[in-house]
Amino acid sequence: YFSDDNATGFAWQAVAGVRRRITSRIDATLKYRFFEVPGLNLRAESGDLLKGDLKSQSLLVGVLFRL
Repeated sequence: YFSDDNATGFAWQAVAGVRRRITSRIDATLKYRFFEVPGLNLRAESGDLLKGDLKSQSLLVGVLFRL
């Protein structure tokens, strides 16, 4: 558990994607997302200070159908 805090910080993300037509009604899609919060500081309810960086990456593969 973390204490209630209203501190602010810097975070950023980058998003990229491509779409390729397979047929006249079907597309294949690929999306990538990178998210980072550098210099993250959290204080637990016990009073301990936790420091680090948060990084997240995700890849989404999909199929798009047109009616």
